[in-house]
Amino acid sequence: MKQILVCGLNPAWQKTLQFSNLTLDEVNRAETLHQIASGKGINFARAATLWKKSSVSVLHPLGGVTGKQIMESMAAEGLSSVSVTTACATRTCCTLMCKAEGTATEIIEPSGEVSPEEYENIMTVAGLEISSADALAICGTYPPGIPDHCYRDLTALAAKQNKPVLLDAYKNIGETLLAGATALKINRGELLAMTGKSSVEEGISACLEAYPLEVIAITAGKDHAMIGTRQGITRISIPQISNAVNPIGAGDTCSAVFFSEYLSGTAPEEAFACGLCAATASCMTSTPAMYDKNIALSLKKEIEFYKMKG
Repeated sequence: MKQILVCGLNPAWQKTLQFSNLTLDEVNRAETLHQIASGKGINFARAATLWKKSSVSVLHPLGGVTGKQIMESMAAEGLSSVSVTTACATRTCCTLMCKAEGTATEIIEPSGEVSPEEYENIMTVAGLEISSADALAICGTYPPGIPDHCYRDLTALAAKQNKPVLLDAYKNIGETLLAGATALKINRGELLAMTGKSSVEEGISACLEAYPLEVIAITAGKDHAMIGTRQGITRISIPQISNAVNPIGAGDTCSAVFFSEYLSGTAPEEAFACGLCAATASCMTSTPAMYDKNIALSLKKEIEFYKMKG
């Protein structure tokens, strides 16, 4: 079983409130409240742990009461955390779920600023943890105070040790990709914004030409996904479900399961299909990145592959 270090530098204490109906400019009283540790790195760890093909540890800055809540919540779930203490409290994010409309609205607090000393501590710990891990996953945005070259430096540390790197981010990542990222997993809108291309196929081709990536996996919500390697581009259909509850964390679930399978030697297309099915299954639960693996595997039977190029 491969050991993945996940750098999720923007964690959150997640509150999910469910309403029978949600109306703007009115007083809305929630029927239920569910609280859990979240953020892209933590969601990745939760999803990978459920899949049981890799062991995961999350490196993140945590501070204040919410930081303590996150550590306690992760421990209760059996998720491994490597935290660097910050003076600023960790942000809280809220998902507002409306039964009547079947919608989920995400309210995201701004993150507190990481000090230069705290950033140095993060990089020191990252260097130690990368040395003992088999692979690195870098997920999401980073808070104020983290310099733009952070992801590049983390990737270079792993690449120097010949360790695979998955990047689930898209803003200002050119230098990170050149530093030796192995896989890029983002969504369609992010790819088109990043490359300036008008189609996913063109965007994938442009990335493979510009960067030494092995694989690019692109999601598009309920629409078909696409994956590109040096051998070509493949379109993958998405299982359709009628009982979606909460899509928050689905992308992180896809990243976690895809990378876990990829590291275990599964072909990229099959690995991505597993990730897509787990992501679909996660939409059936109210908790981010939580799913039933048996349901995910049953959904995989609906997957269809179409070779587009190569």
